[in-house]
Amino acid sequence: MPPRSARGSPRHRPGRSVPAARKMPMVPPDYMVGLIWTVLLGLMGAARWVYVRQSGDSGWRSWAPYALGAVCIAYPFYTSGLKLNAAAYWGTWLTIACTVAAIFVLRTRDARSPWYLLPTAIWGGYVVSVMTAYPPM
Repeated sequence: MPPRSARGSPRHRPGRSVPAARKMPMVPPDYMVGLIWTVLLGLMGAARWVYVRQSGDSGWRSWAPYALGAVCIAYPFYTSGLKLNAAAYWGTWLTIACTVAAIFVLRTRDARSPWYLLPTAIWGGYVVSVMTAYPPM
């Protein structure tokens, strides 16, 4: 009998098809996700800049976009390393909730700056809809 490495793994034998991993066709390629997050984080910085410039308030409210940015950057750490699972699903909802909270915090004194955070909520909604359509196996 040939050595195990020559026979192949027990799951994959020559002539047998291997079940393909479930792909999510609506998810953009990895490099696009990186670009999207670069733009979103830039918009969070722009939201703070516009808020401080328009309202003159540089107190705790002005730091809401940066707090949102910190939540977004920490996402891989509290969702098991970007794996599609329940932690990622609920982590995305947490990001959406933090985005809405930051929008309402900024909205109290400036009408323009919250609009810079809206794309983050839209992206989060898109991600949740994809996770709902293609739940983890």
